[in-house]
Amino acid sequence: FFFASASVGFAEECDPLVPDHCMLPFPNDFWRTSNKLNFSQNTFPLDGKGVNIDPVVGGWNELDGFSPIPTILAFWPNMTDSSISNVASWKDMSKSLSSDSPTLLIDTSTGTLVPHWGELDSRSGATEQDRALILYPSSRLKDATRYIVALRGIRNSEGLVSTSPAFAALRDNTTDPAVEHRRKHFETIFASLAKAGVQRSSLQLAWDFTTNSRESLNGRMLAARDDALKRVNDAGPAYTINKVTHNVSAEIAVQIEGTMNVPFYLNRHCLGYIDLCNDVRLVLDEAGKPVYQGLQKYTWIAMVPHSLTQPGAKPGTILQYGHGLFGDKKEITYGSESGLREDANKYGWVLAACDWIGLAARDESGLAAMLATNMTNFPMLPDQTTQGVINSLMLMRLLKGRLHTDPNFVFNGKSAIDPSKTYYNGNSQGGILGGVYMAVTTDVQRGSLGVGGAPYALLLPRSADFSALFDVISLRYKNTVDRICLFAVLQLLWDRADPSAYLHAISSDPFPDTPTHHVMMHSGLGDAQVSWLANHMFSRSVGAKIFESNVHYPDEVLFGFDRIADNSSVPIGSNLMVQFDFGVPEVPFGNVPPSKAGDTHECSRRNAECRLMMEAFMRTGQTTNACKGPCK
Repeated sequence: FFFASASVGFAEECDPLVPDHCMLPFPNDFWRTSNKLNFSQNTFPLDGKGVNIDPVVGGWNELDGFSPIPTILAFWPNMTDSSISNVASWKDMSKSLSSDSPTLLIDTSTGTLVPHWGELDSRSGATEQDRALILYPSSRLKDATRYIVALRGIRNSEGLVSTSPAFAALRDNTTDPAVEHRRKHFETIFASLAKAGVQRSSLQLAWDFTTNSRESLNGRMLAARDDALKRVNDAGPAYTINKVTHNVSAEIAVQIEGTMNVPFYLNRHCLGYIDLCNDVRLVLDEAGKPVYQGLQKYTWIAMVPHSLTQPGAKPGTILQYGHGLFGDKKEITYGSESGLREDANKYGWVLAACDWIGLAARDESGLAAMLATNMTNFPMLPDQTTQGVINSLMLMRLLKGRLHTDPNFVFNGKSAIDPSKTYYNGNSQGGILGGVYMAVTTDVQRGSLGVGGAPYALLLPRSADFSALFDVISLRYKNTVDRICLFAVLQLLWDRADPSAYLHAISSDPFPDTPTHHVMMHSGLGDAQVSWLANHMFSRSVGAKIFESNVHYPDEVLFGFDRIADNSSVPIGSNLMVQFDFGVPEVPFGNVPPSKAGDTHECSRRNAECRLMMEAFMRTGQTTNACKGPCK
């Protein structure tokens, strides 16, 4: 294909197809040259002081494509919700496949239409004069694949929107010096659209983009994982025990706190909190792979229930827990709020957790400072999260290995741990990053992911948890379209530690030397922290099944899910999504957070029927609908 030359100054910086905003439309192969992204210093939004986000220093130009779950953006002035009333919404994505859909997304490798949905931005404080059009695919796109976006019949308050002079020149074969070098490439776009039955003259805007390759998305994580596992072998990392507490509660007999010596791949150990970590990065070799920097101590907690300490008790299952956003490993000690400790005692689980560094309590101040001052430092988040995933893998290997025979885990002459039985259970951030963990772990094959979702660019505008940080961004970026563009910009790097880059590898296309995994997702309607739409995106992307009575909003079509009869079991080898209706008001239609007053974020994990299904699924890979109908 023919791409913009670096010598074409204007074309390199801003695409004239959308003259109102430099980086639109997006994602866009206009900024892809020689199989690498090639953003200029001023392509991304500038803040109110003219400070840019540097795509070279920050690493954006090291990517070879765009996000596999992209935030697709376009813009015309004066658009209202009625302007896109005929665009498929999240309530019924099947309309995007109709012959008269005004929005089209085409997979050029097959020529097929890709289901998707659209909305106008409502989160950025936008007025009716400056609301970006946003499209999302219904599920994760394929890696290293070229897609075409086409728009037609889009209206604003004045009627059909006007086509930009640059696109009109390409469509109508008239002269415009700004786009002459792209004409040959655009003819391939128009030819693909013609095969799909789209009249060239009907187009108001069309462009193409290519998704990232597996190597670009997953290469760093897998290289660090493989190196770390070779270094610790089956025994797991060396460790020390720092504190042992007996008779913790009616359910927990022993709480053990310790440290482990984990293979380390960052340029320095960041303590967090007042140490803002803005300079922390993975150390990479010339091939872009993480380089081992020695061993680093990280802390962990494990808990053994009373049931596993009794004479004659069989060894128990290891259940590794993933904590929530800006939380820490101590979340497992609060287990009575979710029934975690009770279920551990009932079912014989040895609970364990470490911190998800990168998005743990220690990281909140540093991330806020980065957003407030210099987003070129955004790699601090995915790079530290990569180390956080490695730490979690090391903890599971330690539990299966050295800790299996540690005296603190031995009762009546027998270990409380059966190293052949392992589960993962995460909620909120633990459910989100659990999507990464469950794709790369070689020690766990089934897990429960509560109120998770993907990608962050979809869930954050709808999250009440992000409101304070969004206010920080709004102080720096006054233009409302720029604000929503930033989510798409940051997602490009976040992908390396976001489930959107890993969902395909959980079950359908595992990574090399990695087993197939299966997961159960659960959530509640009205979640104010992690949107059910992000949960649906996650679930569709792993091919999850749902029970035929799965709850939904009025007029919502649960598109893209295979149904299971309520009186049937989930087949072995399947993923499952279960949703609950706790009777709270319907969420806003647009991309704004629901009220926290009716937040259901923690409800499903506490629900008795949900806990029954989680346990059965993790233990056997099967479960029936414990709700016996709609889960309410």
